[in-house]
Amino acid sequence: MEELVPKFLAAEADLLQTGTTSALESLAVTAYVERVVQDYQDLQSRGLSVSGVPTLNSLEVQKVEAGERNVVISLYGCYDISTTQMLDGAGQDVLVQSAGGRSSVIVWVNDAEGDFKIQELEPWSGASFC
Repeated sequence: MEELVPKFLAAEADLLQTGTTSALESLAVTAYVERVVQDYQDLQSRGLSVSGVPTLNSLEVQKVEAGERNVVISLYGCYDISTTQMLDGAGQDVLVQSAGGRSSVIVWVNDAEGDFKIQELEPWSGASFC
């Protein structure tokens, strides 16, 4: 997981910056890749672009669940967007970063598509631990 997550974040950032899906397809499940492609298209239609790569720090395993067909791993982490920007057509950053750009997230990883891949990355609904 320690290698998967940084590669995933870089591939997701690459897709959001260039529209290239190949790197993310090897690191995230198909449904997640399709959502990020839609996000990229939405940004493009609004004249926005993304620069930089977020990081995920303090990654800890919450739970490992073994099912009949796959294994699902839940991880907690601190998602840091302080090194990223969302730029408008004039090159101005339109992101409002609060709390230093860090937020608590939960990441689900599964092996349903043969290899361990990111299934989802969502904000943590509980109190922030970042």
